[in-house]
Amino acid sequence: CFHCAQPTRCSSLHRCLEFSQNTSWAIFVIHIVFALFVVSAFARTTFMDPGYFPVALDTEARYYDEIDAPPSHEYEVRKCAVITKWCSTCRFYRLPRSTHCSTCDKCVENFDHHCPWVNNCIGRRNYRYFFTFLITVSLHMMAVFLVSLIYLMHSSQPMKHYTNIIAIVLMTLVGMIFLPVFSLTMFHVGILSKGLTTNEHVTKKFPSNSNPYFVSCSNHWLQLCCSSEYPS
Repeated sequence: CFHCAQPTRCSSLHRCLEFSQNTSWAIFVIHIVFALFVVSAFARTTFMDPGYFPVALDTEARYYDEIDAPPSHEYEVRKCAVITKWCSTCRFYRLPRSTHCSTCDKCVENFDHHCPWVNNCIGRRNYRYFFTFLITVSLHMMAVFLVSLIYLMHSSQPMKHYTNIIAIVLMTLVGMIFLPVFSLTMFHVGILSKGLTTNEHVTKKFPSNSNPYFVSCSNHWLQLCCSSEYPS
């Protein structure tokens, strides 16, 4: 979604600059601030370690081989039994909510999903920035659409003038991209409020009202926004 938005971002910057010259420079400043937030959140999501676990040492793997360890391990989470599997690639028992990503070939803590758009897994460490990216890019698209619409409404040029045509094309492109991006944003708002990950939601890991990780809606939002960054 970030790459798809680049042509519209450059054109909207020009439209916003023109419109700001005739109205208020605050519009241009807000546009730039939104763009910087989007780029920053995208970069953090892409380049941050999502929470990879290191592969077990040979001595650790041999120990489990010698004791003929079972293929799964049971943890207790808030008085609920959570079964995790042995990872044959990383050679350890996965922690609760951890999953081995077939694309990255590593186990990820609090695995949400592997995002092809950022070419990285979304896990415990970078989910906050992924969520921030979705929110900011959705708001920025709405701002771009509104600025283009207001530009058209205040334009003194005929509708067939190239600047107005660019604004119309820009609104069309943003409108096409906005729906899937906004839908994804609302999906993550929903699962965050329920204390779920995408992986848990898609695989229906927990039956209705039996999620042992759910504390409260406000608690999950506070943890996302206010908790300190997890160490790598």
